[in-house]
Amino acid sequence: MNKRIFKIIKFIISSAVVSVFCVSVNAAGDELVMDKPFFKSFSRINSVVRDEFIEKQMNRIVIGRGTIISISEQERYKKKYRIVVESSDAGDFGYKFRFYIYTDNRDTLDLLTLDSSFEFKGQLAGYTPLDTKRTRYILDVIFMDGSTIIE
Repeated sequence: MNKRIFKIIKFIISSAVVSVFCVSVNAAGDELVMDKPFFKSFSRINSVVRDEFIEKQMNRIVIGRGTIISISEQERYKKKYRIVVESSDAGDFGYKFRFYIYTDNRDTLDLLTLDSSFEFKGQLAGYTPLDTKRTRYILDVIFMDGSTIIE
């Protein structure tokens, strides 16, 4: 019985390590691109270690895209405004990722419209898991660059 439990634990740990390595290889370089290949690899990570994986990505430059669901004046990280973007790629794999993008640039906000597609680049500053299954997250991003996507 103890050997069986040990084998199960060993399998879980080894699969988690391999999964984290796969996502890390996908995210090689200075920038972490949060696109369909990223979420496909992320889905292979055991839910127990997903927070640890995101924690290791802190302060990295992330690139993401999604739909703008909110634009507001809300101060955090010494920035005046917040853009809330729902990831368009995460849903294909059963995840819900919301990016809280913080900026000081009012001109950027004036160019954005709700329900439009938005691609951005910024520094990952924080994260909040929203459920115990670790399938829903809020990621805080300090805005560096971005543009609306014309379809």
